[in-house]
Amino acid sequence: MIAMLVSGYFRTKKGKTFPIWFPLILIYIILLPLYILASIVLLIISISGTRDSTAKKYLKLFFALPQIFGAMIGTNITVENEDANFEVNIT
Repeated sequence: MIAMLVSGYFRTKKGKTFPIWFPLILIYIILLPLYILASIVLLIISISGTRDSTAKKYLKLFFALPQIFGAMIGTNITVENEDANFEVNIT
């Protein structure tokens, strides 16, 4: 299953906290047509019989992207600064 939600918060130096939530399904919907188009182009390039194997390597990477998105579940990113803290959780 792929990651579906990014949640996090900003915490200012004064202790005020601002929560954030962003559904990743919106990004996936936007990227889906590009993903389909690029996979078709890479598939045609790899079938065309060119001796260059970079297209085949990119095709393998492209089909591995859903697995990479699925592996992002449980990722926590924390950035601390003098003025504010920022934390993101991908669930």
